[in-house]
Amino acid sequence: MRYRTVNLRPGTYERLKQYQFGGRSLSDVVDQLMGLAEPEAFYRKALKVHRRRAKQLRKSGGLSISETEREAATTD
Repeated sequence: MRYRTVNLRPGTYERLKQYQFGGRSLSDVVDQLMGLAEPEAFYRKALKVHRRRAKQLRKSGGLSISETEREAATTD
């Protein structure tokens, strides 16, 4: 079986471990959590957020390059 390394912030890792019980691997935990949200629903929500932000930008007349870079940095 092949494995991949996933980088997590320490706080995220600690939260993820809280879902681990009964000898389950973290991979099992992630699989179960991902099963709770269908990808389509996840992307619909993300699209709704992006459309709202685009609407706000249109209303405000847009952002400068520095404002755009700052906004992009906060959404990572």
